[in-house]
Amino acid sequence: MRLFASHYLTGFLGVLLLLPAAGKENFLATYFTGLFRAMRFGTGEAHGRGGAFQYRYFRNIGAVSVDEASGRFLDFEKLEQGIADLTRDVVVLQGNGDIQPVYPDEI
Repeated sequence: MRLFASHYLTGFLGVLLLLPAAGKENFLATYFTGLFRAMRFGTGEAHGRGGAFQYRYFRNIGAVSVDEASGRFLDFEKLEQGIADLTRDVVVLQGNGDIQPVYPDEI
């Protein structure tokens, strides 16, 4: 899961940074639904664990919630910032060799 999460995040962050503003919401919605496709493998497999790890993070920061008034469930600004923040955190922590804060269940 370690390689999947960091590879998946950095790839999408790179694309996100290159997109014009008009395409970002579609891209972010596609990215988020991709997490569900990855989770269908289950958390015993790298894709599933990476997807679940990211989904939990985005829920915790408020990027995913149901707005009863509009029916929307993604906060695109928080999701975009969350992708950047989570990418930074995972890459730095992996680079330092300190996986405990990122992968507490594997220690």
